[in-house]
This record gives sequence, C-alpha cells and structure tokens, in this order.
Amino acid sequence: MTALPQHRATEAQQLALQSWIRRTGTTAIFLITTAVSILLALVFGTDIWRIALAGILLVILIACLALIIVSATSFFRDDS
Repeated sequence: MTALPQHRATEAQQLALQSWIRRTGTTAIFLITTAVSILLALVFGTDIWRIALAGILLVILIACLALIIVSATSFFRDDS
C-alpha cells in the first residue's frame, strides 16, 4: 500500500485559501461600492428617500462585514 504524497494537503490548503481570498475580494469590492454610493447619496442629496436608501445600504454593509469576519475566523480556526 502506497501512502499519498504529503504535498496534496498543502495544495488543497492553498486552493482553499485562494478561493477564500477571491470571495473576500469580491465582497470587498461590493462593500467599497456600497460605501461610495452611501457617501454620494448623503453628500449630494437631502431627499428623504436617498437618506433612507443610504441607511438600508449601511445595514447591508455592516451585515456583510460581519459575515466576512465570521468567515475569516472559521477559515483560520484550527480544528485539531
């Protein structure tokens, strides 16, 4: 019986890390876009609907940040 090569686990870990970075990067771009739209809505308009939309987007932004933090802590947690 032949043992599996040791480098397979390392490759799997690297692929998992790359996948996590890709997802986090996409989420970060979304969050930056949301933050910019909130700032533009607050700076260039005093319309109540724009402020309400900015508030909703801010709640979504905070929720996404919380999900990133939870995802990061679960990814880097040592299960052994």
